[in-house]
Amino acid sequence: MWGIAKSVLTVLAVSAIAVGATQAYFTDTDSVKGVTFGTGNVDLRASDEVKGWGNGASEYQISAANMKPGDTITRMFGIRNFGTAPTKVSMQIVKTSGDDALWNALDAEIVKVENYSTIYKGKLKDMGEVFSPEFLGDTVLREMNRFTVKLTLPASYGNEMQSKSAEFEFIANATTEGVK
Repeated sequence: MWGIAKSVLTVLAVSAIAVGATQAYFTDTDSVKGVTFGTGNVDLRASDEVKGWGNGASEYQISAANMKPGDTITRMFGIRNFGTAPTKVSMQIVKTSGDDALWNALDAEIVKVENYSTIYKGKLKDMGEVFSPEFLGDTVLREMNRFTVKLTLPASYGNEMQSKSAEFEFIANATTEGVK
């Protein structure tokens, strides 16, 4: 009996293999051509009222000599992204040299000219990093973003501010992080 069962199992196994080996499937292959991937770039440039775009902001463009308590100066500078990727821009002010007393005393107000939005208002030394309220760098328009900077030596100061100077720089940082 066991011999017949073995024979039947062998016949079934060979038949299954023969059926599977002779069964045909239709297949086809095609491709999608021209798939490319590229990245944009960020090319942030500063400008002043004199030199124009691409030449950088001039050194000492926001400069005042012989200020006295109560005096205010107002200057304009611009930032533009000449790259292809939209960016979010932040600005910060860093003291590079000079008297701490004057640096600590100056009041600052930074306003975006295009929409009159105040970016920062307070003590210059406390500004830290602030973000522009809009994204910069429309890939078609590459819109100009102008800012006015108003610096004031408050009238409450007196002789302690005589013969002081402070030097600082505005730093603009651009990032594509969080920009769609």
